[in-house]
Amino acid sequence: MHQTRSSVGAAKSKGRNERDYADIPGRKAHESNAPGRKRGIIRLSACHLVQMAWRWLFHQPGSALSKWYKDYVSARDGRSRKRGIVALARKLLVALWRYATAGLVPEGAVLSRA
Repeated sequence: MHQTRSSVGAAKSKGRNERDYADIPGRKAHESNAPGRKRGIIRLSACHLVQMAWRWLFHQPGSALSKWYKDYVSARDGRSRKRGIVALARKLLVALWRYATAGLVPEGAVLSRA
């Protein structure tokens, strides 16, 4: 599902901010405060965010977020990749939220014309 600027603005008017969205990958379905939410939606969105983070590493290797992830994993043992990719997904979500709302391009990201 693609969000348009108007739907982002609607989410902002409901009192949500970048911290609310950054919390999504770490939540479990039963921790969601929304009534009537199906159990798998939060987990599914978290999986998509993690996939997006892996793609970010592949397509934006020179960005500050990619360098942060490489430093994070290299400073620890190899088992930290899973924890690191979830942290990167959260950071990426905040960076994309800032891009959608304020037009701030993530540091080091290369934009191309579609």
